[in-house]
Amino acid sequence: MLLENSFEGGTHGVAITPANSGGTSGDAFTQVNPAITYSNVRAAHGTLSAEFPADTSAELSWQGKLSGSGDRYARAYMWLDQPTGDGYHGLFLTLATTNRTIHWAARIWIFPSYASLELYHYNSSTGISSYLDTAYPSVAAITKKWIRLELRANNAAAGSGEARLFADPESTTPAVTASGTITQTALAWDDAFVSNTSPGMRSWVDDFKASDVGWPGPAAGLVPPTGLTATPASASQINLAWDSVPLATAYDVQRQRWDGTAWTGEQTTRVQAITYADTGLAAATRYRYRVRSVT
Repeated sequence: MLLENSFEGGTHGVAITPANSGGTSGDAFTQVNPAITYSNVRAAHGTLSAEFPADTSAELSWQGKLSGSGDRYARAYMWLDQPTGDGYHGLFLTLATTNRTIHWAARIWIFPSYASLELYHYNSSTGISSYLDTAYPSVAAITKKWIRLELRANNAAAGSGEARLFADPESTTPAVTASGTITQTALAWDDAFVSNTSPGMRSWVDDFKASDVGWPGPAAGLVPPTGLTATPASASQINLAWDSVPLATAYDVQRQRWDGTAWTGEQTTRVQAITYADTGLAAATRYRYRVRSVT
């Protein structure tokens, strides 16, 4: 499973919707609360990002796009202004199970004099909120600039999670982390979303990603692989090859199959080479592939 959106296919000032969020931007969202717009005011990469309003709680969601069990990962680049007076602001990166019964969230809170990164867990069936761990980055290090937030969570009964905040958005070393474990209801994964608090401050989000194949890492400096070829090796195997990408340390190979009416059965595998043998395939079946660079 690999979902990614760069917002590059939008138009400045236009509200983001499920209908206009796919295409060049990447994987379309299934739910977008009102008031989030495409913005060219700033972008972590490219020319556009998603601008969240200051006076309305809002979210971008891939609800229904996640599935299965095990570790899931999410990443978002974020820009937050520094509050003044009694103001505060929160921006959250969340992974959730079926019907949003279980939430794992990496939550950034910004106050005039301090900031925090929380690893937060919520069980909607019991109404219990758990603050599993908190770290305290400096306000100056994470406001009025792009930062990167990443989250890992596991949906087993003995659940675990970790949040990583990168003050340098292209670094591989987090400024602070928060981690923890908890006993929870084991349900299938379902959703990944970014949301904000209200009232708060204007904020921007870019390069939102969800995956089941490892920490997403930074998005900058990587171009898509070129020269992708797919060669049948047998009735149950297709061999893939592509050109190497500078700075890439691995590649995510995404596969879908044609069931006669739609492309289904998405599966993503991370490899450290520029070739991949996809085995165990069904004979006389159409498959399609895409390969993305990761660090």
